[in-house]
Amino acid sequence: MRSGMKNAARIFLFLSVLIAPMFAVTAAFAGVSAERFERILRYESVLSVAEDASATVTERLTFNIEGEEIKRGIERFFPVAYRTPTGGRIRTGFEFLSATFDGQDVPHKISRQGDYAVMTIGDKRVMVPKGEHVYELVFRVTGHVRFLDDRDGIYWNVTGNQWAFPIDYASFRLELPAGGEGQIIGSNAYTGYAGEEGADFRHERDVFFETTRPLREKEGFTVAVDWEKGVVAQPVLPLPERFAGFLSGNRIFAAAFLPLLALLYFLPAWFFFGRDPALGVVVPAFDPPDGIEPAMAALICNMKFVPECLTARTRFLQVRLRRKRRGSRYENIQAAGRVAEFALHSMEQAVLGQRKRVCLVFSKRRARRARPGNVPECSWVLQKI
Repeated sequence: MRSGMKNAARIFLFLSVLIAPMFAVTAAFAGVSAERFERILRYESVLSVAEDASATVTERLTFNIEGEEIKRGIERFFPVAYRTPTGGRIRTGFEFLSATFDGQDVPHKISRQGDYAVMTIGDKRVMVPKGEHVYELVFRVTGHVRFLDDRDGIYWNVTGNQWAFPIDYASFRLELPAGGEGQIIGSNAYTGYAGEEGADFRHERDVFFETTRPLREKEGFTVAVDWEKGVVAQPVLPLPERFAGFLSGNRIFAAAFLPLLALLYFLPAWFFFGRDPALGVVVPAFDPPDGIEPAMAALICNMKFVPECLTARTRFLQVRLRRKRRGSRYENIQAAGRVAEFALHSMEQAVLGQRKRVCLVFSKRRARRARPGNVPECSWVLQKI
């Protein structure tokens, strides 16, 4: 019995000596991996509110970069449109001022993606070296100060909820105009994912807030501070700017309202100024203008001469032959008995060839004799049988 216990003790001691170094090496590698994991070490934000209700934001972001997700720079998503509790939309002003990388100016680009302004910081031709680096962003915003009936304040999402990296530490400092800090009447802060109300923070004098635990990916840090009215002057925008801002923030309403507004403007304008004067009695013209024969009318309508035009002229000439030739406008028709010949227009010559005159024959008996060789100056014979 004792020998068996001794053997078990020896085996346990042997395994402990063998496995302990493996746990030590694993823990060491885990510590190195944790140190080298790509993340935001410090997220420090300062919001300076001016008397005109605009605010200048300075964000100092310390990154640990390993070249995994961050290769040439970073992207900061900043919301420029919000949805109100009543379902409307409010658009805010945004102006980017500067960006630095480790104290040096760095190229940047501002673009729009939906309700966000995207600040792309970095040079696409230069890879960011590994290690700890500091990005500093400065931009100016308007429309974020809330003016209520009994107080004013600000509701500020410090970090946003779009970061794909954990944030070890985040802080926020509020700077109000002279004397404004003494008129703060309340404050609060929230941590966690969008919509959560975590309380992992502490604050000093209602103007400085900091997190007490690291924030995971997509988690954010939001601060709300209220102060007495009069610290910040409420801006009064001209009516056209307010109307333009309202339409810009409510595009669906604008899409339905603007056509109605255009109709209300153009309908009276057409009624009083756009209508043509009343027409008098319209007398139709039954006869064509002088010199326009049926063939010519067909030519004008079709914009080309077709054989049917020659047929129309032939029929027209038959009618003309029955009229008086003397003193009429058809004296150019020369009829000899029942054979008549007439000159061709240039369009008719193009259809019938290079012929100058055409003969009309109205009976079988005369048609046998009416040939181009028998009739003088006749190069084509049309028979009316």
